[in-house]
Amino acid sequence: MTITDFLYARLAEDEDTALTAAGGSMYQHGRWSLRPTSDGADVLTRGFYVILSDELPEVAAHVVRHHPDRVLAEVKVKRQILAEYEAAIRDDRDIVNDEWVSGQNQGAVNALKPVIHLLAAVYRDHPDYQKDWTP
Repeated sequence: MTITDFLYARLAEDEDTALTAAGGSMYQHGRWSLRPTSDGADVLTRGFYVILSDELPEVAAHVVRHHPDRVLAEVKVKRQILAEYEAAIRDDRDIVNDEWVSGQNQGAVNALKPVIHLLAAVYRDHPDYQKDWTP
C-alpha cells in the first residue's frame, strides 16, 4: 500500500462518517451552535435539541466547530493536495528531454512529499500506517 492509497482510504472513511452523521436525525435540524443563557451559561443547540454545556464547554465548542460540513470540506481539500502530488509524480515520469520542466515537477514532488507524510501522520494509530511514513 502506498502512502497515497492509505490516505485516500482514510479520507473515504472520514467522508463516510461525516455523511452518515449529516444524514442522521440529529443533523436534520441545522448546525450545532452555542447560545448564551440569561444566567451566562452556554447551551449547545440544534433545532429542538439542547445540551447543557456549562460543565464541558470545550466539548461543546468542539462539536460546533467540527460539523460534518467542515469534515467534508477538509476531505475535499486533502484529496486536492493528494491529486497535486500524484500529478507532479506522474508528469515528472512522463518528461523525456526537458530538464527544466522535469526540475519543476521534481521540485513540486519534493515540496509536497513532506505535506503528504504530515497528512498521513494524523492516522498513525491506524493498523495500516507504516512507520517509515513518519515525518
